[in-house]
Amino acid sequence: NYRKYNLEISKMNEFINKNSIKMFILLTQENLNNPFSIDYLKKYFNANGKSYNEYSAFRVKYIQPMLKDLKSIGYNYTYEEIKFGRKVCELKFIKS
Repeated sequence: NYRKYNLEISKMNEFINKNSIKMFILLTQENLNNPFSIDYLKKYFNANGKSYNEYSAFRVKYIQPMLKDLKSIGYNYTYEEIKFGRKVCELKFIKS
């Protein structure tokens, strides 16, 4: 039950962020229509430190650089913030 990914090794060397490969694997799943909770993403990328408790810091240090890396190799993704009240609780990634 292995999944084959179509990503060349030479393109992986262009990544600035070390978690960009994990983001690529996460975004190429078949169930991309489902939103990911912020807590799940923090655990997935091992960003459980105190400095990333706020969503804005996590977004700036993790989400935006990884999406920029993926865009540089031709995979364009955006995200939609899903809020409950005033708090962003989930992200829905959209392939563009």
